[in-house]
Amino acid sequence: MNLIHGPMVTPPGDQTEAEANYPDNLGKKERINGQMVHHMDKLVGRLLAKLDSLDIADNTLVIFTGDNGTSKSLKNRLGDFRLRGGKRTMNEAGTRVPFIARWSGKIPAGKRDAILSLMDVLPTLASVAGIPVEHEIDGMDLSHNLFDELGKDREFFEIAFEGGCYFVRDKRFRLHEDGRFYDIPGTGDESRYSMDEISDLEENTEHQHRLKKRLIQFMAIKQTDTNYRVIPFGTGGDEFKNRQDLKK
Repeated sequence: MNLIHGPMVTPPGDQTEAEANYPDNLGKKERINGQMVHHMDKLVGRLLAKLDSLDIADNTLVIFTGDNGTSKSLKNRLGDFRLRGGKRTMNEAGTRVPFIARWSGKIPAGKRDAILSLMDVLPTLASVAGIPVEHEIDGMDLSHNLFDELGKDREFFEIAFEGGCYFVRDKRFRLHEDGRFYDIPGTGDESRYSMDEISDLEENTEHQHRLKKRLIQFMAIKQTDTNYRVIPFGTGGDEFKNRQDLKK
C-alpha cells in the first residue's frame, strides 16, 4: 500500500485513538506520520480479519515489508527511542526495513536471526509455492527461515544506489566503496542507525578484507540493460525536470 508515504495527509476518521499516546511536544509532521501508521495498522488488521472470516488464513502467506527507510525530515519516537529517518541514504535507517511474515498454522511465532534482501522474496515464494525457478536470479530461497528450520542462510548482501554509492554487509559489518567500515551494534537503540559507528580497522582487518573482496566483485558488474540511464540522485538530470516527458 502507499501508506505510509508522502504526501503526509491526515487519514480519514477520528484520530483520538491514534494520538492516545502522543507526547505533548511531538512535531506536526510526526503527528500526521503517527496517524498514518495507525491507519495502516487498521487496514492490515482488516485484511487479516477477512482472511480469517473467509477461512483461508491457513492457506495464505502474508508478508509485510517496505522498500526503504522513513524520510529524513521525520524523527520517529517510541518511548525514549529516537530515530531520524534515512531514506535515500546508505546507512541502517535508509536500508534496513521490517520484514514480517504470517501464515497461520505454518510459521511459528518469534524472531529470526537472519538477513534477507527483497530480491530473496521471489525465490522464497516460488519455493513455498512449489514453483521451480529455472533461470539465473540474484536472490536466494530463504523459506527455511520462515518455518524456523535449518538451511543455507544469506551471508552477505550488496547494495548500489543510483550509480554512485555501494556497500556490502553481513550481519555485523558494513563496508562502503569509499572505505568507510562500520561495526553495526546488534541493538534496537539509536546507535544501530548512526553513521558514527566506524569500526576499529586494525582490530577487524580480516572482516574488512573479506567484505572488500565481495564489494570489488559487485562493483565490477556492468549495466546490461541500456534502455535507461542511471542518474545519481541530486545531479538534477533533465529527465527529472520535465514530468510531462515522463508521462509521454
